[in-house]
Amino acid sequence: MSVQPNVRYQLVEDTLTAQSFREKLRRYVLRLVWKYQRGLRGYADCDVWNLNTYLLTWLPSAVRQLRDTGHSYPGGFEYGRTEEEWDNTLTRLADLLELYLHQYNTALPTSKQGLELFVEVFESLWD
Repeated sequence: MSVQPNVRYQLVEDTLTAQSFREKLRRYVLRLVWKYQRGLRGYADCDVWNLNTYLLTWLPSAVRQLRDTGHSYPGGFEYGRTEEEWDNTLTRLADLLELYLHQYNTALPTSKQGLELFVEVFESLWD
């Protein structure tokens, strides 16, 4: 007894559909696990795989939120003596970090300015 060609095709198609469903289900479960991990500890296993890129995807937005909703600013000569000068520093930092993210693979000397400014103001990133 031989299998008819259309039946064989249907078996292959059903197998592919089942594999596709299993893969979709696996990805869905992984995304749920990663979401839980981010809620629990602030990052997920998948974020650690490219930690530098992960940080740069949200850090510029966080710096802008600090600028927009901050209630204080560090006094001192390094970043300016006024709140407006501090806001300008935060804007520059966010813009440079975004530039670094977009130019990550080019290694242009100007793209490192965002990292240098981040190190410089790191201890002042508070509200």
